[in-house]
Amino acid sequence: MPQAQQISAQKSDQVIINLGTNDVLQELTVDTSMASLQQMVDLFKGSKCIHLVNINEHMLSFTTGKSVADGAERFNAGLQDLAKADGRISIVDWAGASGDSLDTKNPPTSSLTFDSVHPTTQGDIELNKLYANALDGCGGPIRL
Repeated sequence: MPQAQQISAQKSDQVIINLGTNDVLQELTVDTSMASLQQMVDLFKGSKCIHLVNINEHMLSFTTGKSVADGAERFNAGLQDLAKADGRISIVDWAGASGDSLDTKNPPTSSLTFDSVHPTTQGDIELNKLYANALDGCGGPIRL
């Protein structure tokens, strides 16, 4: 939050917030996560568009090695609720991109993540494309 507060002091037409994976991996409640995200969104009252990045629904817990899909799906549903409540919010679909790249023979192995959480080089490229598309969707082309 301190970094968001510092950044929000500057005028920003658009904001991308890519948070939540650690919330799910640490088993925080969706209500807790959404309250924190809402608090962060509220810092950017002057922004025309706020893009929230949803999370990979095929992650494995680092401690147990078990799927955290249920928590990730609930988290992403919470993001959708935030977007419905605020017309400035859009969802950047990392869950869709990471899900589309799954190796069907060995899930949750994906070409976009190397440990089901952190992006590979290809994942970084795909995530940057998703960011650019989101930014373009809010008032025209951007320059990277």
